[in-house]
Amino acid sequence: MKAKLIAGIAILLTLCINRPLASQEQGDDPYHASMIRAWVEKGPEEVSGVSYIYKTIYRMGDRIALGIAHGFTRKELEDPNRLEHILSLVRMSFDEPELITRLQDKNPAVTLLLLSFLEHAQQDPKRREQVRAAESYIDAQLKAFE
Repeated sequence: MKAKLIAGIAILLTLCINRPLASQEQGDDPYHASMIRAWVEKGPEEVSGVSYIYKTIYRMGDRIALGIAHGFTRKELEDPNRLEHILSLVRMSFDEPELITRLQDKNPAVTLLLLSFLEHAQQDPKRREQVRAAESYIDAQLKAFE
């Protein structure tokens, strides 16, 4: 219990320190790439433990893919060890389509391009299937929302 509390406080402090100011978000990091990179590096277990972050991800939709694309190099995106964390965030961003704040972010165009890239970058057939499963999940979520 104490370890979880300390971990939660550490995550909140990290977010407070790393969270750009509103003026920086628009100028220096309009895609929230640094924030999304931090989420990917932490992994889905830590991200889903903080409700503020989870709600923010719910509201992003397709913007999460833009942040991922801007936050990582091609080589970093091709890293199979990072795949699970990326797919988890992408799925989370479409968990509740009705909460996505911007209309254009309800269309997963960039997300589908990112998933296509990730699928082709993977050598392991199981990892490719994980990518296809994420794509199917997003399609199902959006169809259920319509």
